[in-house]
Parts: sequence; C-alpha cells; structure tokens
Amino acid sequence: MIKLFAKACYAFDEYSELVKTSWIKIFFYFIVVNAVTFALYLPGFYLIINENVPEFTISDGIFSTESKMDEDRYGVKYLIDTDKDFSNEDLSGISNGLAIDAHKIIAKNYGITQQMPMKEIEMIGIVDKSSVVSLFMVLFVSFGIFFYYFVVIIKVMFYVFMTMFLSLMLKNIISYPKALKITILSLTFPEILRAVLMLFSVTMPNIVYFLMMSAYLYFILKNIKKNGESTERKQGKQNG
Repeated sequence: MIKLFAKACYAFDEYSELVKTSWIKIFFYFIVVNAVTFALYLPGFYLIINENVPEFTISDGIFSTESKMDEDRYGVKYLIDTDKDFSNEDLSGISNGLAIDAHKIIAKNYGITQQMPMKEIEMIGIVDKSSVVSLFMVLFVSFGIFFYYFVVIIKVMFYVFMTMFLSLMLKNIISYPKALKITILSLTFPEILRAVLMLFSVTMPNIVYFLMMSAYLYFILKNIKKNGESTERKQGKQNG
C-alpha cells in the first residue's frame, strides 16, 4: 500500500504498470488513502472554527460576549451585538444569515428564518465557545466523512472523463476501467496537498486543483503512451 501510494504521487512512468493493480487493492487504496486525507482536514477545520467563533458565555438564558460582528463570511451574514434586540427584519434581503443578541439567535437558511431563545440553547449544553467548537467537531467527524467520500466520488466521475478525453487527444485511447484506475490513483497527491495546506489555513483555489489534476493526467497518459511505444519497438525487434 505504501509503495502504491508513493508511485501514485510521483512515478508517472510507473502508471503503465499501476493500471494492472487488482480492483480489490484499488478499492482498499481508495478507502484508506481518503480516510487518511480526511483525518488531515480535522486540524485545519478545527482552526477555522476556533478562529471564527468568538469567546462567549451563556448563563441563565443570557448570552454575553465582548465581541461585536457585522460582516459576511463564506456567503453568510453574521450579526452579533448584545446591546441590540434583533428581529427577522435585520436579515431581510439575504438568503443566509445569523443574528445573535443577548436573549436569542435568529438563523436564516436559504430564505427560511427561525428563532431560538438562549434558554433553549443553554439547555442543549451550549454554554461557551469550547462547547460550540466541540459540537462542530463531533458533527464534522460523524457526518463529514460520508460527505467527503461523496465529494471524492464525484471528482472521480468528472476526472475519469477528462482522462479519456486526454487519452484521445494524445492518440492513445485507453479503456474506461484503466481510465478509472488512473483517476483514482492520480487524485492522491492533489487531495493530500489540499488537506496539508489547510493545516496552515491556506485554501487551494479550485482552478489550481483543476490545473494540477490536468497536468498530472497529461504526464501520466503521455508516459503510458511512451512506454507502450517502447514496448512495441522491442517486440518488433524481437520478431524481426
């Protein structure tokens, strides 16, 4: 598994042999490598949550914090001010938002607005910043792993067709099963690099990811074609 991992990351000239790897080994490789990659995302996700959640306490149904907020982050409008009394009108004209005052939370998700008193928030165990961060981490680990595998499968489905398209452009058409194996293996380095960058609070733009994958697939397929031509020449000499 370790040798397969290393070769999948940098040994473009080995892919003509890697495509001969059994499907059982490819399946376990996909499960294990992506589980490790997901684990690498955990510290980065923790840092993002920890940096974005302000220090606060909830006691006797009263929310207290020294922080005030009125800004947009990741497409969500955040309003935090314990000196104000927010209403649904404060989130009008936006699709997603969160307004927090001393006595309640108003959440708007895709146009649907709901209110929850701080007493109810306190009853479910959310009483300070650490409890919120812990809740997010539990939810991320519990449900995030399934979502992550789903996203990776979608990526595989997209890039497998790119693999076949590039093989056509290089005039070295390969079968769909081979293209699928190449795609699964070639995703290794870009996915791990994206997770490692997140550890340093650096987000890899999707266009950079796309260009990296395109370059990976191009060089892999070019080497497969080169190895195939080399094999044909050797066989020709032997037959001659």
